[in-house]
Amino acid sequence: MTRIAILGSTGSIGRSTLKIVEAYPERFSIITLAAGNNIDVAFEDAKRWKPKIISMATAEGAEQLRKKLKVVGLEKIEVLEGTAGTVKVATHPEVDFVVSAIVGAVTSSFSSSILSAGSMFSWNGVKRLVWPSLSVAQMSRVIRVSIVLLGAVATVLALKVQSVQALWFFTSDLVFVLLFPQLLCALFDPNANQIGSMTAFFLSSFLRIGGGEPLLGLPAFLAYPETLPFRTIAAVAGLVALPIVSRATRQWNHPRALRPLSASDV
Repeated sequence: MTRIAILGSTGSIGRSTLKIVEAYPERFSIITLAAGNNIDVAFEDAKRWKPKIISMATAEGAEQLRKKLKVVGLEKIEVLEGTAGTVKVATHPEVDFVVSAIVGAVTSSFSSSILSAGSMFSWNGVKRLVWPSLSVAQMSRVIRVSIVLLGAVATVLALKVQSVQALWFFTSDLVFVLLFPQLLCALFDPNANQIGSMTAFFLSSFLRIGGGEPLLGLPAFLAYPETLPFRTIAAVAGLVALPIVSRATRQWNHPRALRPLSASDV
């Protein structure tokens, strides 16, 4: 008998899979389910299939399901939540086969984000700042390595951070603190150079990380007053430092104006 885990058991693919399992009970059995946000359907599935684990998308949904299962005497079913719960559903030691019925947009957006980040890092970071003579073949290898590394970091974040909304706020925070000053000076300050840009980036990073980040378990090491908007302070510090350092170092590092791409850049 094949023992099955279903990721996305409340969706159309998940429902179709359960119908097949129901039609061939001598061949298939359900071991674990990841049910998303539909508490009522998850509850009915738990009563019907009695899985060892069932995971919900949120902690609130998981708690509601636990209460409903307790009423009908199924409190032995382990109810989990979030990404960590989904991972446990898929990696349960008794599972022989995993059906991934999660919405395609979730996985495709994740993949495209990793590909985009790897390409941007290789093109804007490595080729423009560190290794200008990088060939097409070398660039390809750098992109592949960066995608693997960024994918590993993204996987750790996905397992560690249980709230997509919290992660979204955190990344918006980084865009404001680190990238906004860089973009503003790149577009409107003709004297901005690499030394000024890197100085501003590291200064803003230091001031931002100094305030701590509970989402990643980073403690604060700078004693900011409780009411001080340290994120804004970090962004402004970078915005001020970039033009000052650029002008102070322009004799060693000449500014380079933005220009259209040429055939040699591709």
